[in-house]
Amino acid sequence: MLFYLILALIPLWTCHKYELVSEYQKNLGIRNKYLFWSMFVVFAAIALRHSSIGTDTGGYLEDFVRFGKLGWQDAIDDTRQESGFVIFTKLTSFITSSPKIYQIIYTLIQWIFVHYLDTKE
Repeated sequence: MLFYLILALIPLWTCHKYELVSEYQKNLGIRNKYLFWSMFVVFAAIALRHSSIGTDTGGYLEDFVRFGKLGWQDAIDDTRQESGFVIFTKLTSFITSSPKIYQIIYTLIQWIFVHYLDTKE
């Protein structure tokens, strides 16, 4: 639990460090660098978490393994999940059969889009 408390404080610490940068040195590139490393640490912890961490993580990883073994229509019919999620999960199963790599892939996609959308001005 202490790890996650510290993890939650990293973005605040990064923001504080950025505020210490002198005004004439602050620019979008410097801000994005601080944002990048702050987000990297948080998203790395999400990507590498154990399947027992979080209420849904284990279920999603089990879905990944199950969908990988089923045909397309069977995978869609086998769950209450949205078909887009099933399709994404099934496509990912062609890349890897490892639930850990699947977790890293979807977290990386989230991180890229959050970082891209936040740094685009």
